[in-house]
Amino acid sequence: FMGSRVLAGARVWSAMRARHAHRDLYDDDIDAVFERALPRLESARYATEYAAALLSFVSAFDDAQVTLRGATVDSVRGVATLPFRVRWADGRAVVTDVVSTEEARALDIRVGQELTAVDGFPLPAWLQERRRAVSAPNDWSRQHLLMTLLPRGAVGASLVRLRDVTGRERQLAVPRRVETMALLPQVERPWQPASIALSGGVAYLDVNRLTEQTVQAELDRHRSARAWVLDLRGTLADSSMVAAAVLRAVRTRPVAVVARELHRYQSVPCLAESLREQTAQCPDEREVRSRVSRGDTTGQYRGRLVALVDERTAGAMERLALALEATTEITFVGSATAGSPAEAVDVPLPGGLVLGVPAAELRRTDGSQWQRVGIAPVVDARLTLRSYRTGTDEVLQRAQEWLAPQLDGRAGRRR
Repeated sequence: FMGSRVLAGARVWSAMRARHAHRDLYDDDIDAVFERALPRLESARYATEYAAALLSFVSAFDDAQVTLRGATVDSVRGVATLPFRVRWADGRAVVTDVVSTEEARALDIRVGQELTAVDGFPLPAWLQERRRAVSAPNDWSRQHLLMTLLPRGAVGASLVRLRDVTGRERQLAVPRRVETMALLPQVERPWQPASIALSGGVAYLDVNRLTEQTVQAELDRHRSARAWVLDLRGTLADSSMVAAAVLRAVRTRPVAVVARELHRYQSVPCLAESLREQTAQCPDEREVRSRVSRGDTTGQYRGRLVALVDERTAGAMERLALALEATTEITFVGSATAGSPAEAVDVPLPGGLVLGVPAAELRRTDGSQWQRVGIAPVVDARLTLRSYRTGTDEVLQRAQEWLAPQLDGRAGRRR
């Protein structure tokens, strides 16, 4: 068992040194991090301790697409959950969705309440303690990922403190249950349909809610709208055909470079002892490939396009955002995207674990860095504590406000 634990750590270390596309963007010295992780790997008595040590090691790679998966990883993060979801807004952990059960109603847990302590720890202490539980490219992505983990933990009661709209705080023993995991909605506002006809001839389409079976019908339904607001604040599976359908419906350029792929190779063996010495002493060959999108532009949607983005726009959804920018005229509204767009390949590890590693770096079409930076919107807008307490989407409202003069002042013209 000990040999497999150390082998797993060594395999992670060697895989990241050889295959990780963003190995020149680490904040930490990965070799030093591995040296610190070895004693924890060697002393791990149980599979969960081994997974916890690997999680802390993997978090140093500063990439949300570097993921460690497996049953023991789930056990470390917790197989049970509190009866609510949380998001970070205005520097606070805000309850965004609550399971509709008698138990949750009896505890009077409501959307818009602020979580100030969890598991008996004040929230700042909890965040600092769990900082190494996730791999994230930047601070805004890290906060988002930590909020998704916050309700999870071992089965049993968790001591939490909630602050309501009046500033009154209550301390509650809230149960974590395994069955609650299946009851929690995976998207905000689960009652909201995938598309809505808004005032002023504007159509709202939530790409996160569209499916391969519904996407074409929803797009066709709003063909006559003067403008589309595409909500990209979420994730898509790499294999999903939704992105291709959206791109096919709105593209106005038949051929466009949507991203640059940067591949690094070492043509000769490198004997440097550390990754930093390797970066400085061992030259690598770099190959840049263009990702080109081609498609028919006849009969495409010709109205105005706005896309809503924030830290939840990651992976395939983030790649869709950049493809839209390259193939049509679109305005981004919201806050910076996650900055973790690359596809990952799986590396099997001992103990039934799998490590996801991006093998190619994606850059913007002009060659500028995309990883850890994200896509910056033209119009800045964010969901605030008020958004959740009033049930309004301030980012969508800001998009409508921006669209109004564009549509009424210069009708029929494209930006």
